[in-house]
Amino acid sequence: TGGELSIIVDERRQHGWRVAAADDATRASVLAALADPGGWIHIAAHGTSNTEYLGRSGVWLGAAHLNAMPDLLSWMDIVEHGIRADVVVLNACALGSSPATSLSASTGFAETTLRAGAHDVVAALWPINDTAASLWASSFYAHLPAQPATADIADSVRAAMLRLRDTRAFRHPRYWASLVHLARVELPAASGAHGRQ
Repeated sequence: TGGELSIIVDERRQHGWRVAAADDATRASVLAALADPGGWIHIAAHGTSNTEYLGRSGVWLGAAHLNAMPDLLSWMDIVEHGIRADVVVLNACALGSSPATSLSASTGFAETTLRAGAHDVVAALWPINDTAASLWASSFYAHLPAQPATADIADSVRAAMLRLRDTRAFRHPRYWASLVHLARVELPAASGAHGRQ
């Protein structure tokens, strides 16, 4: 939403971040942003999660041209193009949830974003209203340090959740407990030989 976008732009530019805001992002422009090494991408849009057909899980974006249908940035787009951005914030409905299945190849949109190359992903498990989402986003970005490389994403998510929880309007868990943080874990390489020699 426009209000959420302006809050993020104002907050981060104060700390010297280069912010490229796109009010009417298209599938092509978001894929280009996701390919930016080291970037932070925040998507505030409507999301859809379809456990029956994951190719239809994704984020609804602006149309590529006038009078066209909105673009869907789908789960399959993420798999096909990969991600080089460091952090992806998906402030969109239910993209943090995963389908109830035992098939390891069948993952939700947020987990796919992580597997496609992002270091950190923040996503909603269920829909929350736009006002709560905007307050959450502003609190999340206000809590981040000036230097993105030193950011503790989990701590900023927690601070934003507590900010919502401490309000009168959004103290119910359906508002503040929706957003989760997923992080890529790099395991150290094994040292030395294992087994018998």
